[in-house]
Amino acid sequence: AKRRAQAEAAAAKAAAEAEAKAAKEHAEAELKEARRRDEEALQDGREQLHKAIKEHGGEKLQLTQARECCVCFEAFLGFDGGVTCSGSASSVRAPHFVCNACFVASVQSAITDDMAKQALRCGRVACP
Repeated sequence: AKRRAQAEAAAAKAAAEAEAKAAKEHAEAELKEARRRDEEALQDGREQLHKAIKEHGGEKLQLTQARECCVCFEAFLGFDGGVTCSGSASSVRAPHFVCNACFVASVQSAITDDMAKQALRCGRVACP
């Protein structure tokens, strides 16, 4: 009886492990597919943006000099590569460029700050 119980427990454990492995593989496949769809949607959005800009004479807005992200220091030539802050009234803080990826990370970090920090910024996101 003891061996039978051990065999049943081992079989149950193996079945649970197989089920967990299958669930993990399914979740990973779903995540991979979601990422692929997101990337495809992002690319479609970029293409639509570039088409609309070109249709309205905006191709002249394409930058001739790359902007460098002040966080990751990568260069970006496109007009849709990130955001530029307005700087400050004094010449001490000139406007600077933050790429989209670094800007998203900055916003995500800012919204998870404790409420006291957020209140000091009046709900705004500070320049990195």
